[in-house]
Amino acid sequence: MRVLGYFAGTVLLLTSCNTEHVSTRVFVSYPASQAIEQIDVADHKVLRRTTVGMLPHNMLMDPQADRLYVVIVGSQAVAEIEASTGELLRTFPTEATPMARDDGSAIQAHIDQKAATHSTCFDCHHGGENGAAPSIVGARPFGIAASADNQTLYVANGRTASLAVIGVATGQVKQIVPLPPTGSAHEPTALIRLGDFLYVTLRPTLPSSDPSVVRKIDLNTWAVVAETSTGANAGVLAANMTEDEVYVSNSETNTVTRLNSTTGHLGNYLVGPGPLGLLATPDGTELITANYYNNSLSIIDLASGQLTTYPLTYSEKNYSNPTQISLNEDGTTAYVVSGGTNGYLLTFDLGTRRFTDAMPIGGLPFGVTTANLN
Repeated sequence: MRVLGYFAGTVLLLTSCNTEHVSTRVFVSYPASQAIEQIDVADHKVLRRTTVGMLPHNMLMDPQADRLYVVIVGSQAVAEIEASTGELLRTFPTEATPMARDDGSAIQAHIDQKAATHSTCFDCHHGGENGAAPSIVGARPFGIAASADNQTLYVANGRTASLAVIGVATGQVKQIVPLPPTGSAHEPTALIRLGDFLYVTLRPTLPSSDPSVVRKIDLNTWAVVAETSTGANAGVLAANMTEDEVYVSNSETNTVTRLNSTTGHLGNYLVGPGPLGLLATPDGTELITANYYNNSLSIIDLASGQLTTYPLTYSEKNYSNPTQISLNEDGTTAYVVSGGTNGYLLTFDLGTRRFTDAMPIGGLPFGVTTANLN
């Protein structure tokens, strides 16, 4: 399955402990328009739109530091945004800019523009009349996770099959960790951290019906400690901290794979066509999946295995192509991106199991994450 020509990845949610004068902010990424938006759902207002680079997709929130990190797939960078204001603070490269081609010939434009000193390819490759061609370049970073103290970012570079280890304090790549292939599975997509281990999905070049894999990596040694195959086009990971489990959505086989922390199979669930976003509820009892081609959410009871599907319908209107899901602080409300040409941010009440709102937003949205800010 292809969505906007790129992977579908995971979204992490971290929440703040300070509940005084807190307001919920929802952040949405727009790959087609190089931007993210900060949205006040209660007031149906876009508070700030921030241009970040080519093809922004996945986001990672650290409300305690008032920071939002956005992976810029087409600009080989991560953008750091002050969450409360929406201000772009800086960008981090996820790999060094090459000065020569594979055949050894110099890339003269990179030399002339001192490309190695830039922190994002977007400085030059930004589209439009004056932008260097092509506009989408680089290692195609996509999956993102963070260390327990949020001082280190881990970013999967899809094109170069590597993991960038980035220090937040300096904004510099501290290490590039190769991710060797397993069979035809070689493109890293999603990342998620569970304790001292990082889980990464690798898939074959699409289109392909070959299996993907989930790899467990020790963050202290970078050793591969476990690996298992999963369905075709595994692109989204979710962690269940309560049950110490990991879930993988397999878009081509319309399934979700349930794994224990050692990547042992605990089961497969047949959901709607094209599952993308995944999210475990805070109590660890249920898993929510966004079914892109079925225009629905599925909720799986993890104790019984029972699955219930809810069409994207609100006020007698149907919505389409859900991509990602995020929760509010207390886990009672899910925010779902409807990723069509006319985008919508849908609100789903987990208590009543009904959609309660549909806010028009920009076209072709992809990622969504939530923070509670003072």
